[in-house]
Amino acid sequence: LFFPLFSSKSFSFSFVMSWDSYVTNLTGAPNPAATVAGIFGADGNPWAVSPGFSVAVDMMNTVRKAMDNNDGGPLMASGIKATLPGGLKKFFCLRAEEDRVLGKGGDDTIVFCKGKSFMIVGVAGSGMQPGNLVTRAMGLVEYLNTTM
Repeated sequence: LFFPLFSSKSFSFSFVMSWDSYVTNLTGAPNPAATVAGIFGADGNPWAVSPGFSVAVDMMNTVRKAMDNNDGGPLMASGIKATLPGGLKKFFCLRAEEDRVLGKGGDDTIVFCKGKSFMIVGVAGSGMQPGNLVTRAMGLVEYLNTTM
């Protein structure tokens, strides 16, 4: 007997992209650029984040608005809040541009990099180079913008 493996009906294929691997790209060994990181949708909701790390949706929307308007004034006045594994932390906004926002809180630096439909957020901890995080996160944004 012969049983066909495929019929003449059309098939649809779908796959699930693992956003976790992009977070690990920023936080993993042998050369981590961030202690924690995350990828968030344009609506501010998380797609993938490091354990213990979060940024509230309203904070993500405030950061995106600052980028869209190229105006960091509101962030400089109120600061940037994120939850790290040690708890809620407030960062002072150092710089806000159309594609990135940088903040400083003690020994930690937070970086937001905007893509077409997402935002990458990372925190460089004590002893890490914030410039390395910006370079790696912006490179990831460029890659994802061309593949999505």
